[in-house]
Amino acid sequence: MDYVLHYEPLAKAYSAPEQPLYSLQARESAWLEPSPHLSIPEMAREYIHAIRSVQQRGPYQLVGYSMGSSIAGEMATQVHAMLVRKSQCQAARC
Repeated sequence: MDYVLHYEPLAKAYSAPEQPLYSLQARESAWLEPSPHLSIPEMAREYIHAIRSVQQRGPYQLVGYSMGSSIAGEMATQVHAMLVRKSQCQAARC
């Protein structure tokens, strides 16, 4: 099932060459993996890894629908925490 295709009108309206739009779909809803994620933080970590494999640095604009909005919020929290740790490390000259 291609649930992410429901976002096509949004993607067409808001994407631009300088700010591409990528779509992620949960493994279990896509029947891609037999074992679903165990938690929202776990899903967020995996999705961040997937995004960074395509676009290493932000800015990132995250959107989600229903449970996806909770995952997008967790992703934003995790990315922010990564940036804070990196900044602290640079300040301490790690």
